[in-house]
Amino acid sequence: MLQSQLVDSQTLSGSIYATQYGPVCPQLPDLLRHTRQHLFEGAPQVSYTYDDLGCLRLNVYAPADAVLSRQKLPVLVWIHGGGLAIENGNADFTAGDYLVSYASSIGKPFVFVSINYRLGYFGFLSSAELATDAESHGETWWANQGLHDQRLALRWCIRNNVSHFGGDPDEITIAGESAGGFSVLAHLQSNEPVCKRGIIQSGPSWNLEKPQVAQAKFDTLTSRIGVPSSASGAEKIMAAPNWDPNWFSDEALLAGSIDCAGKMSEWAESVVVGSLRDEVAIFPLDQMFKTTTGVMDSVRAALLPGKDNVDERFAVEILEAYGLEDILAYPDAMQRLRALTTDACFHRVGYNISKKNPQLPVYVYRFDQPDVQDGSIHQGNAYHLLDLAYLCRLPAVAGKEAPFSCRATADAFSEMLTKYVYGSSPWVAYSEGKEIMIFDGQQTRVERHEIGPLRWARVLGTPERERRFGQFFFNIMRGS
Repeated sequence: MLQSQLVDSQTLSGSIYATQYGPVCPQLPDLLRHTRQHLFEGAPQVSYTYDDLGCLRLNVYAPADAVLSRQKLPVLVWIHGGGLAIENGNADFTAGDYLVSYASSIGKPFVFVSINYRLGYFGFLSSAELATDAESHGETWWANQGLHDQRLALRWCIRNNVSHFGGDPDEITIAGESAGGFSVLAHLQSNEPVCKRGIIQSGPSWNLEKPQVAQAKFDTLTSRIGVPSSASGAEKIMAAPNWDPNWFSDEALLAGSIDCAGKMSEWAESVVVGSLRDEVAIFPLDQMFKTTTGVMDSVRAALLPGKDNVDERFAVEILEAYGLEDILAYPDAMQRLRALTTDACFHRVGYNISKKNPQLPVYVYRFDQPDVQDGSIHQGNAYHLLDLAYLCRLPAVAGKEAPFSCRATADAFSEMLTKYVYGSSPWVAYSEGKEIMIFDGQQTRVERHEIGPLRWARVLGTPERERRFGQFFFNIMRGS
């Protein structure tokens, strides 16, 4: 498996047309895209080519006058999500032109950079065979090649390349959504100061597989596709990303769910952490259970996986805390299950980061603006991925014909981004008053965040309970 490297700068003559997007990493289709297709109406449409190494490119959006004058503008680097397996950093998902134009119009111009990195099999393979193969070629092996790709893109910006587009390499903010938010968290906890601050959107409380589990899947997969056990690591492929304490080749992070892994690096100035009100509404939880008994059995199994339980009260206390102890008694039981699942995977991340880093300014928000599209199967919900349309100011939510509430939310969100990229505090840090920003059209406001933390403090009193709670969403989706 090839490791990515920075290429040397070149001096070229003549005209170079760098206006076409490069390839993206080979991947499976996004099976949820059709449910939000209306958000892309009026946005640039891009056709894709696929290349596992050719995808290692980035896109730069900058005001024209900044490029010509070599201004030193702050830089926002975007790391796309997609479970480390799908999506890309090209215009179809993260077009930066609308946002850059808006920032310039309000007198806060900045440079926007979106990156592509290797995904799935190509970016997060791991096994003893692959490690041995890398070492035989004189390379240092680590499991998370995709994260290394991201780091190289950030190094590219820092090493004065972004200055050619008017960007200041000393004023870099990194941002990402979902797996991209998880990646931002990994970079903020690394030894290398690749930015000043970070924005984590819908970063999941993620527990990736440990090496022995990944190895077992690797062996099963290679057996099924007919690769002999004697084959070299280069001839084998891996089924899924895995946990590896060596997130980057020259350092290690603590084990466990990364949002609880400990303190941020001292070089990190601050972080913004946000999630959507109804994150898991995009996932078909209501279609996974045929009976109410099946719901309760699945919830209990997801909270207490395995046969080595010594804390059987945990599931009971969680169900009571979320009003799910008697599912037949509540007509809104599915909404309560969504609230439980969203809290476990997404809403607690900002709270955890603030708790673990009391000296670090942590700014927490919740995105309440719902999908208002008539006919949308998610109408009325503020679901996972919806905020990307607002981040990019796509015409469907920020254009002149967009609903007023959507435009108000888009403007408020864009103003937060530009303010933060310029190094200003977007609102009061969470540790000072337990206040969070609510993005919700004309009702955008700051309010005190109390119910969730009080509930979590009551039922999550041990590290083991925190770990099990953090795994709940993924256990439910796997049916374990």
